[in-house]
Amino acid sequence: MWSDFGNVFLKEEDPLRSGGKFEWENFIQKMIVTGGIGIRIDVDYLVLRGDLGVLLYYPWGPSGDRWIWQNGEVIMGATIGIGYPF
Repeated sequence: MWSDFGNVFLKEEDPLRSGGKFEWENFIQKMIVTGGIGIRIDVDYLVLRGDLGVLLYYPWGPSGDRWIWQNGEVIMGATIGIGYPF
């Protein structure tokens, strides 16, 4: 099982990406939270990875409706990888 949080912020405001500029006052509220499960297969010289993740919190939703248990909307994704993640 795993969990992760983070976001990508802009140095300057961009009219095409409103709210994307980094600001100390609210950067925690703009973090995305995910969680999931995965499997790793280590074959000496190679690691095969498979993950299934769920978006638990997304800051772009309406206030009071951003956690998965508040809105009931499940957004999932799967990944397959070779080697260790960075």
